[in-house]
Amino acid sequence: MPDTNQSTATVSVGIVVSDPGGAMPLDAVVAAIGSLLPDVRPTRHAALEEALAADPDMSVVALVWSPTTSLAWQLGSAETPERAIATWTDRATALLRAQRRARRRVTLVHPPLLCSDAPRPGLAALARRIGGDPAAFTSVDAQIAEPDPVDLLCADVLLRERNEAFALAQELRSATLGAEIGTAGLTAVVKARAALRENEAEKARLLEERALLRETMAAQLEHHDSVMATLGTERARAGNAETRLRELESRLADHHLQKATAEALQHRFDEASAQRKRRDAIAAAQMLTDARDIRRLQAELARIYASRSWKITEPVRALRRHLGPNSS
Repeated sequence: MPDTNQSTATVSVGIVVSDPGGAMPLDAVVAAIGSLLPDVRPTRHAALEEALAADPDMSVVALVWSPTTSLAWQLGSAETPERAIATWTDRATALLRAQRRARRRVTLVHPPLLCSDAPRPGLAALARRIGGDPAAFTSVDAQIAEPDPVDLLCADVLLRERNEAFALAQELRSATLGAEIGTAGLTAVVKARAALRENEAEKARLLEERALLRETMAAQLEHHDSVMATLGTERARAGNAETRLRELESRLADHHLQKATAEALQHRFDEASAQRKRRDAIAAAQMLTDARDIRRLQAELARIYASRSWKITEPVRALRRHLGPNSS
């Protein structure tokens, strides 16, 4: 993405490829972007194509959620995985097509970039793109809603399994300022995926080690049988039979030591496997509990909004909003 400085009279903020559940308060977003341009009042547009058509000289800032987060919102709206990935692919394709046509005017921004006062390269790039001052930036004072962790994990798997969607996600991330900034839920998914890979690697290593130990034990047992047969033969012989016997007994003692070592290692492996299973069971139970709590709270909120008392008191709330916060 070129870093061409553009001094424009108006900045348009378009919400593109974002889902209703993850939308940030537009007033806070406009205020944050407007802080980069103290003398300019940004305008709002519902879609990127509408913003581009409104003014051919206007810079457009489009808020774009990360591919994984956007797809997770689709999954959370009760869509099937196939329909969700198809919908996301169509939106991402349309967005990138429009961005390629107006590359100098359109700047894609990941919303978390606007939610921190910490210096970030993406913020400076955004200021350069729209002709603003990064030193005057005021971050969005709002909480970013996040999809269900299970939906995030499913979205991550769906994007990685489909080559076309994965390529679109990579292109979208590379074209979006602040795409490297992860939300807490997405960070947790990445950590969980890394931990899972580490557990699988550790499991494979332990299984390989167990197989080697079993082979060693079998070879040692076979050797033990051979030693015992030789010992029986040597005892029947005359001459240096006693000396030979002591030698064989020493070898047998070494074998028993190796066998004890192998048994100790097998015990350690069994303990490690049991601990891993307990950790996996605890993690699965916690995830199920969290998912149930989230669904319960969502259902409770929906019941409140659908209750008769809530609907009856709507005029009162509307009147209080009209009179202002100081009204009693």
